[in-house]
Parts: sequence; C-alpha cells; structure tokens
Amino acid sequence: MAQQIQRIHRFRSRAAAGFTLAEMIVTLLIFSIVALGILAMFDMNGRIARVEGRVTDMQQALRAGQQDMVRMVRMTARGGLPLMLFKDTPPGFPGKELPAGLAIEVANNVAAGTQIANKPEAPVVQGTDVITVRGVFSTLYQNNPAGAGLTLTDANNDGVPESGSLLLSNTSPTGVPQNLQTVADAIDTTQAGQPEAYLLVSPLEDAIFAVVEVDPTSTYLKTGGVVTQATVRFKASGSARSDLFKLISPGGSFPKAMTTVAYSGVLEEYKYYIRDPGPLQGKIQANKANLLEPTLVRARLYPGTNIPYKNDAANLHEEIADDVFDLQATLGIDLNGDELIAEGTDTATRKADEWLYNEVGDDTTAATWNGTAATPRKLSYVRITTLARTAGADPQPQWQAPVLARFEDKDYQTSPFSEFNTTVQRRYRRQFLQSVVDLRNLS
Repeated sequence: MAQQIQRIHRFRSRAAAGFTLAEMIVTLLIFSIVALGILAMFDMNGRIARVEGRVTDMQQALRAGQQDMVRMVRMTARGGLPLMLFKDTPPGFPGKELPAGLAIEVANNVAAGTQIANKPEAPVVQGTDVITVRGVFSTLYQNNPAGAGLTLTDANNDGVPESGSLLLSNTSPTGVPQNLQTVADAIDTTQAGQPEAYLLVSPLEDAIFAVVEVDPTSTYLKTGGVVTQATVRFKASGSARSDLFKLISPGGSFPKAMTTVAYSGVLEEYKYYIRDPGPLQGKIQANKANLLEPTLVRARLYPGTNIPYKNDAANLHEEIADDVFDLQATLGIDLNGDELIAEGTDTATRKADEWLYNEVGDDTTAATWNGTAATPRKLSYVRITTLARTAGADPQPQWQAPVLARFEDKDYQTSPFSEFNTTVQRRYRRQFLQSVVDLRNLS
C-alpha cells in the first residue's frame, strides 16, 4: 500500500512540473513557423490587393477618358460644320486644312513648352497630341427656310452683311418641339459680357454656312418657365470676336449666298490634351517617379480663338482621368475614294497608307490628305490611343514593366521619351486603350 501511494505521488509530481525546456522550444518553433507563414500570406495578399486596386483605378481612368473623348469626337461637325476650309478661296484666305481642320484638328507630338491658349495654367506634356473638336454639341435648331426668320443688314451695300437677326420658335417648321433653353443660356452669357459663337447653315448646302457672334441685344420670351421664342441678333464682322469667328466661315466672311437658314445652334470647341502638373512644365520628368503625374483634361474655348470659355482659365483644364500620360490621335482618310481605309503592315507601307500619324516620320505633306475644293478627301475615322500607369510603383522592388516601343508615330526608344523606359519608370504597371471612332457627321 505504501509503495502504491509513493508511485501516485511521483506521478502527480511529474504532472505538476509542466513542459520541459525541449518541449517549449519545439512548441515555440512550430508556432513561429506557422505565424511567419500566416504573416507572409497576409503580406502577399496585401501586395496583390494594392496592385489590383491600382490596376483597377488605371483601367477605370482609361475607360473614363476614352468614353468622354469618343463621344465628343463622334459628334464633331454636328450641325453641318464641314471637315475643312480650303485656303486661297479667296486669295490670301488661310483656310483650315487637315490636320488643322475645321471640324477636327490634331496637333501632333507637341513640342516642349506648349500651352493651350498660351496660358501657363494649361501646359501640355511634351510629345503628346492635342485633339480639337468643334460642332453644335447641344441643341440643333430647325428653321423655316421659306419664312422670314432671317433678317440681314448690309450697311456697305457690298453684298456681305455685317449683322442680322434670326427668329427661333420652340416648335420647328415640321411641328416638332424645340427646347430653346440652350440659346437662352447663350444670350444670358453674351449679355454678361462673354459673347457666344453661333452657327448658321444655309438650306442650299452645308458648305454655305457662317459662324457669327451673338449680340447682347438678343432677347427671348419665357412663358410658364419655358422659353417659347428667341430672337438671336448677331454680328458677322466689325467686332474683335466676330472678326475671329468669321475666319472659320467659308472664305473668311458671311456668305453672299446665305439669305435663309435651315439649321442653327450654339457652336462649341473643346480640346483634349495631357496636362503636365510638374514644375518642369511641358518636359519629360526624367527619373523622377513622384513627378510623373499627368492628367487627361478637356479645355473649352470660344471656337477658332485662344479665348477660354467665359474668360475663365479654369475652363482650360477640366480633369477627366488621372495618371494618363500619353494621348495619340491618328486620322483615317480615304485617299482613293474606295470607301476603305488601308493601313500598311511595316514602316515603309505605313508611311504610304491612308492613315496619318500612324508611323514615325509621317508627314502632312507626304500625301494629298485634303484633296481639292472640287474633290475633297473624306475623313472616315479617328483612332484614339491613350496610355496610363498606376498611381504607385509595384510593391515588388524587382518587378519591371515591359519596355515601351512605338505607339502610332511616337517612338519611345528615342530621347526624351526613352525616359519612360528607365528602371524607375518601369516599376509602374502600364496599359493602353485604343478606340476607332466613326465620324457619323462627316459621312
């Protein structure tokens, strides 16, 4: 009995003694390995989440930017504005020929220091394109060409009116309701000291049109909160702004053949470009990872001028998408009239095809892009390419994005654009998006 009690006592003593040192070390080692594995998994998941979040933001920026540009480019020339105006008609008239056309123009791979409207608030990233579109993007009004809605004043009796007025009704000649609020807003803006541009199109043909300045004496009638009638008085020449507007009219003056109006509307102009917010405005930010933060923006100006809309510089840089660092525009022009736009497959054939600015070295004088006044060329498509990068570098220090080569007529292998292929810049994930826009108003 005494021996049994002694064995129970020894058993209880060993149980009360706890874990041995060896057991504790093994336990801690196993726990450390499991904990480190869990931490590594969380770290990896965190990195993946950061990368995916940045990539998602980048893709959304590309989609948002393209959506806005594609919508406006597709609407270019709305209201009857032609693609181009041929120069020297009459002699000395500068015209608006491609790529600096009337309805749409492209400033290709701009030089360092380029500014929209020559304003320091709107610097453009060197080597990117600027796309300008013009048209009646709001309400287009129908007028009765057989009526007496248009009145012209020719004080000089030279057949070229200096001013006039146009009567608009909220019911079109075909009985369709017309919302006159847009023209009422244009009259209000003009009366506030910022005269709007107005497009008048002849019923004879779209080539007979005029861009005039809304006169502050214009009026409109409102009944029950609805604009029922508007009288748009306008200046065709004789003022600083109307003299600028008439330069984007055929021949640089009010057409003598325009005695009635079929369509009219407020004419607008927008420019899309990459704004450089860095201290070295207009220049590539070499190896400065935190400075390359350009933005795709839209500027609104009075058509054919360098005047910001409402004289407000803030209208020169309406932000559309962050971290978009390049914009390239390519024009598909039917040179042979076969309704097809041919594109080459290598450097030599791309320089001789029907796409302008799709190859390094493309020259606006290398082909007859505009044709003649008798046989003008048709601009069928605009191809828009945007490149974006993530807002932050990849969390893996060794990760490198693929080297940028050629995008349309821009070569990233040459200076200063080769800075985008440095080790620092390649730590950012990059992506491009391309859209081909069918110009429905120029068909």
